[in-house]
Amino acid sequence: MQNASGKIFGHGAYVAPDWTADWLHRELLNVLNTWAHESGVADFASLSEEKQAGLKARLQSEFRSNRYDKTRDELRISKSRAMKLTAVFEKVPEGYIGFVEELPGVNTQGATLEEARSNLKEAVELVLEANRSLCEESLQGKRVIREPLLIAP
Repeated sequence: MQNASGKIFGHGAYVAPDWTADWLHRELLNVLNTWAHESGVADFASLSEEKQAGLKARLQSEFRSNRYDKTRDELRISKSRAMKLTAVFEKVPEGYIGFVEELPGVNTQGATLEEARSNLKEAVELVLEANRSLCEESLQGKRVIREPLLIAP
């Protein structure tokens, strides 16, 4: 069976980018840069060769480990691979205000930056809880499919 791009099953990688490989490459770079940032440098490329080698070994262990738990039917994702949201804080005369770029409606304030951070985490939890409750009410009596959605880089 043929289409304009060749066979329907088979050689898609010859005519289009391999999106799976591209995604994996981007995720690996993101994790390496995150770890480098956590060690106090701007990015992975800024590290010495020795430190880069150490992080590459850690990366192999992270990505080659089977993290599927059969008994719970769960795939465990480490913190370094989980989705990260962006908190934005602004200093104001009363202390700090903060919001999450990716979640409209999640905002807070605090007298100190630490208080604003704590309040923002609570605001995320409250908004998600409220949205779940509203969703359950609107779907009552309807036949729907509900399933966990894991967001990872």
